[in-house]
Amino acid sequence: MPNALRPMKSLKGDVVLVTGGGGGVGRQLAIKLATLGAKVVVWDINKDALKKTCSDVTEEGYEIVSYVVDLSDRKAVYQTAERVKKEVGKVDVLINNAGTVFGETLLDLSDEAIETTYKVNILSHYWTVKAFLPDMIESGKGHIVTVGSVAGLLGTYRCTDYSATKFATVGFHESLFTELRPDYVAETMIDSIRKNEVNCIMPGSVRYLLPLK
Repeated sequence: MPNALRPMKSLKGDVVLVTGGGGGVGRQLAIKLATLGAKVVVWDINKDALKKTCSDVTEEGYEIVSYVVDLSDRKAVYQTAERVKKEVGKVDVLINNAGTVFGETLLDLSDEAIETTYKVNILSHYWTVKAFLPDMIESGKGHIVTVGSVAGLLGTYRCTDYSATKFATVGFHESLFTELRPDYVAETMIDSIRKNEVNCIMPGSVRYLLPLK
């Protein structure tokens, strides 16, 4: 069914967790989701930024819960995930939005900066999904949203670390999709075979961007 014809899903009462919710897109997501009736949970390493997000949401008369967490710390991610489950409830929607970029050339990047970029931008996706996906599968519903970037399709200047991690997030999400929807992937492949088509499974928008590469 075309996206324009699909009914809008109600998020009222759903627990929606946004990583990197301290500012930018993450903050705007938190505000919008709260207005839709979701129980919003935001994670960020920046305590002051989280306070600002929470203030913006509560000033509008909505509730929000925040957790200070370093997404580059695997143990902290798992521990905070358990806190969320106990204090808020099972997560219905996970939005992996957090990201970091240093904007340096390869030779100017420190090894520590490279490791941090990988941990925050891609490894944290493994940890958050492993923490929350089992509950989604058990309940038979849930959504995992991966916030990508054009840098995940095209290599960009001073972004050898950032761009590589964004390429990885695209691959991660596409691969996860095939694990969760093997029936869809198999059916698409078989249809292509029967119709003598050359087929590549990818998001629709990517088909329009790849020719620009």
